[in-house]
Amino acid sequence: MRLFSELGGFIIFSPEQLEEFCQQRDIKNDIMSFLTSDESADIITVKGIATPILNLEPDDYKIEVVIDCETNFINQKASKGWVFSSNGKLCICGAGYFFDYNYNQLVNEGKIFERQINEGWHSMSVTLPESDLLRIHLNSEKILPKCFGDYHFDFYN
Repeated sequence: MRLFSELGGFIIFSPEQLEEFCQQRDIKNDIMSFLTSDESADIITVKGIATPILNLEPDDYKIEVVIDCETNFINQKASKGWVFSSNGKLCICGAGYFFDYNYNQLVNEGKIFERQINEGWHSMSVTLPESDLLRIHLNSEKILPKCFGDYHFDFYN
């Protein structure tokens, strides 16, 4: 499946956990405004509920998910140090859709990539091995891994 990098990026998220997080904080459809303006917004990334992958060229990207494979990132720039918490599903959509987020509508319009994965914690890295291929690397973890991903990571320099 190919997705467009709305606003120069993507959000990798767990839909059930995102919904629960937003309900607890009375966040409506404009999740992006919360993520960019609220001091407590980092918690959504640290807990692996939603992770922004930004600073991508505007383009259609093929999405691949690689699970529990030994990966050395020789000759590849990798955005490392991210966390993903799964209830069994990983989703990705263009970052711009988080300004007016409606999961069912985005699924019906083909704007969300979905992949079934094992439940639990995952350490996550993201690579751009080809100009139009975004690869998500997940490794299962027994406990919550430390999140140290760089929001300003540059895939191109």
